Amino acid sequence: MNDEVITAWEIETLVKQRAMELQRFYNFSEQEARQQADKDRSQLLDQFIRQMLLVETALTLKIEVTEEEIDLAIQNFKDQTKITNEEEFLKQLKREGFTIISYREQTKRNLMAERLVMQRILPKLQVRDSDVQKLSLIHISETTRRYAISYAVFCLKKK
Repeated sequence: MNDEVITAWEIETLVKQRAMELQRFYNFSEQEARQQADKDRSQLLDQFIRQMLLVETALTLKIEVTEEEIDLAIQNFKDQTKITNEEEFLKQLKREGFTIISYREQTKRNLMAERLVMQRILPKLQVRDSDVQKLSLIHISETTRRYAISYAVFCLKKK
């Protein structure tokens, strides 16, 4: 994407992370999680490219994240997953295909993208009541799914 290369290792790491997420939060077996994560590969790549675009925009707009904010986000992750010591944390990172350096970089990118959305996109977002009503009706009519959507991406159109 642009001047950056997306490697097979990065894509495989995304698949591993998705499989771990499916196991941890949606009670998939290891085999089911891996199969579903493999099916989600193209969607994961698309999400990764979108994040790269957000980070590139954040860098252009000079949106920064401090080391302290990265540390806090990592501590929040440890608290949410009930990781109590550094050894356990490093083992979890390894299972998901990360080193501490690559995990800190990923956390930084996530925070930059989040900050861009919160500071520049959400304040300009206008959703009409009728849009919410339509969306609610669509989701009410859907059957229950075995797994949930992690997050949604909104594409905004300039008027």
